[in-house]
Amino acid sequence: LYKILKEGGVELSLYNDPATSGLASLIEAIKAVPELRDIKTPDDFTDAEKGLKILNRIIRVARGQTDVPEEVRQPVADALESLLKMSVGVNDEPIEISTGDFIEEGQGFYVAKLAAEMNHRWHEKYLIVDGTKAVLGGLNIADEYMYGGTQRTGSNLGIERPAWRDTDVFVQGGGAVESYKAFSKNWKHIRGVSLPAIPSANVEAATGDTAVQVIQHRPRIDGDHHITNFMIENLKALQPGEKARFANAYFIPTGALVPFKKALIDAAKRGVDIKIVTNSATTTDAPQINQAAIFPYRDLLEAGVRIFERTGTRCMHSKVASFAGNTAAIGSWNTDNRSASLNSESLLVAYDK
Repeated sequence: LYKILKEGGVELSLYNDPATSGLASLIEAIKAVPELRDIKTPDDFTDAEKGLKILNRIIRVARGQTDVPEEVRQPVADALESLLKMSVGVNDEPIEISTGDFIEEGQGFYVAKLAAEMNHRWHEKYLIVDGTKAVLGGLNIADEYMYGGTQRTGSNLGIERPAWRDTDVFVQGGGAVESYKAFSKNWKHIRGVSLPAIPSANVEAATGDTAVQVIQHRPRIDGDHHITNFMIENLKALQPGEKARFANAYFIPTGALVPFKKALIDAAKRGVDIKIVTNSATTTDAPQINQAAIFPYRDLLEAGVRIFERTGTRCMHSKVASFAGNTAAIGSWNTDNRSASLNSESLLVAYDK
């Protein structure tokens, strides 16, 4: 699909691209290693702990510490050396695998960093026209979403499901310009090229007067927690009797979201009406999240937070929040540690009843 798009004139770039990082070559090389044949795609590296274990086994093969033949070992060593040179070269010194000097002192930390960074993704979703109109939200480009209104179903986890439920927002004016600026930051990071500061000479004036704000969250690049902080501060501002509503595909406030969980508990205890809608084990595409969320659920329910899980099989992919009936947030940010710590995300906030 990417090849077709590029041949058709689309400028398409990938973040953490396996081809340019050398990861694709490494995966191809290790297919000849019996103990590593199960590793077929970069996704097999995305769990940091599993990724480190895989890298350790690959390093042992590359260094000749296993019984694989030389014609298998050498391509693995070459591919790993290429990957590390492009990703984590130390003091511009070449990283030699075959000499046995690999993983000396600080180099081990760089390899661990590389494995962890394979887990970082860009999760933002923008459709921007001339920098004057934009659509933001949770919608991806895939069958699960595109089947909407067609009565077609798609198979997920062996279950035939209707098209996923999602929420996006259309914005004109300043919000679209801010979306364009956020996209431009991502484009420059990948391509090293700045897009024009003014996206179009044909700027359409927005007809509405709603105040909007685009919040971009890039924890790997910028080290920020902008969206988590937005959620916490809005919860802190709510008075007894005011309402907070959340609809989120994946709700498990652990890890970096423990402060958010505490803000939910504190707000509920002082009388804020908090209701949360999320997927159930039958509607989600990630039932392990529901299983792991039992413990944070317990603390929240005891504080007075009300949590509702969807019924049926239709997956809800929305990421929506509202505060006090006058602030709405629609974006790509899931209430899980991946969105809080690993993924880049975007959020459109509207300040208007």
